[in-house]
Amino acid sequence: MAARRLISRCASTNGDGTGTFDATGDYSGASAINLKVTPPAGQVYDLHRVIVGIADTAMTAAKYGGIAAITNGVIVTVKNASGVIYTLSAFAIKSNGDWKRHCHDLLPEDYGAAANVISIRWTFAKTGAPITVSGDSGEYLNFALNDNFTGLVSHTFVVQGHITMAQH
Repeated sequence: MAARRLISRCASTNGDGTGTFDATGDYSGASAINLKVTPPAGQVYDLHRVIVGIADTAMTAAKYGGIAAITNGVIVTVKNASGVIYTLSAFAIKSNGDWKRHCHDLLPEDYGAAANVISIRWTFAKTGAPITVSGDSGEYLNFALNDNFTGLVSHTFVVQGHITMAQH
């Protein structure tokens, strides 16, 4: 019988919650980055949801946060060393409205001219099962970013679920 515990982690460049996790840089062209959640060997992550947080000003459905819609969009996949295992995003997410079309649960909060937040909840488990990634198989959940996000105040992907650990 394997032990289980909760996980709540920012997707990051290192995959373990360290490195870059607040995606507010210019990742266009050769500077594209992948923010990921990667279990270590001996662990399996059952990922139930991701909370995407975007902080900016003057946000509308046609924008990405408060900047113009992005060109390439955010692509969400499950990958391993060989490449993409499967793609979760039905199309590239280029605007706040695209997040709404993927996740349905989008909550805009207006705290004044300089402090607006969009909280997006994508509950994978609502489709019937969580996303499962295995450290032993080198699998990870990946958010590919290949656009300029420098106008955003904050841009994070917090993944939540369960860790299953082998008992010794």
